[in-house]
Amino acid sequence: MRIVMVASEAMPWAKTGGLADMVGALGRALAKAGHEVRLVTPLYRGILKKFPKIRRVDWSFNLPLGDEMVEGGLWELEESPRLKVLFVDQKNYYDRSGIYQEQNISYPDNAERYIFFSKCVVHLARYLHWRTDVVHVHDWQVGLVPAMIQQQEIEGWGGAPATILTIHNLAYQGVFPESAFPLTNLPDRYFGPESAEYYGMLNCLKAGIALADKITTVSARYAREITTPEFGCGLDGLLLRRHSDLTGMLNGVDY
Repeated sequence: MRIVMVASEAMPWAKTGGLADMVGALGRALAKAGHEVRLVTPLYRGILKKFPKIRRVDWSFNLPLGDEMVEGGLWELEESPRLKVLFVDQKNYYDRSGIYQEQNISYPDNAERYIFFSKCVVHLARYLHWRTDVVHVHDWQVGLVPAMIQQQEIEGWGGAPATILTIHNLAYQGVFPESAFPLTNLPDRYFGPESAEYYGMLNCLKAGIALADKITTVSARYAREITTPEFGCGLDGLLLRRHSDLTGMLNGVDY
């Protein structure tokens, strides 16, 4: 199987928490099991210095972000024969001292940063030289990817890949003002109660929960808990409606 795995951080290249550990280990495990994996993550400050084997790829992005076009580049590391790591390069967005914040204050343009990253992921999934079977996204930063793939399929992407969303921590949902939604360039129907809209705000994780083909989370117990009002963080109703597509898989340990 050919898998594009997507996360805002992955070990050992960038880490703020357990998301990075899981994504890095899962990518290697899937490749070891015989799958072809492309792990996509942003090129944050310091990565090139720490990992000099990363090489620039002859690939460029020029994608719409609302009314503007934003350019970016791509770097690649061949981690193993079946695992390549692709780094999206956009210095204005990712060449910063922090990943999501500085001095405990979130970057005010995080919506813009990760909507652009999500668009780059969809562009790669569609135009890479090998056909992708599955796009596996992790957490809110790439929660809009299933909506973007669905829309491109409507617009003519034949054989678009299936999508899987893994929820690591439901409390972090990527909620932004309604004014951020036009940055997605998606039709207005995606800003509704069955998709990305949440009490008049843009909710990136909610969009992924609503539109991904399958949803997984970090244990069977957590999968049950998040369908309850106590632990559902306001999304329990949606998760309960999608319970047949929700699976809990206990995180393993990479010794």
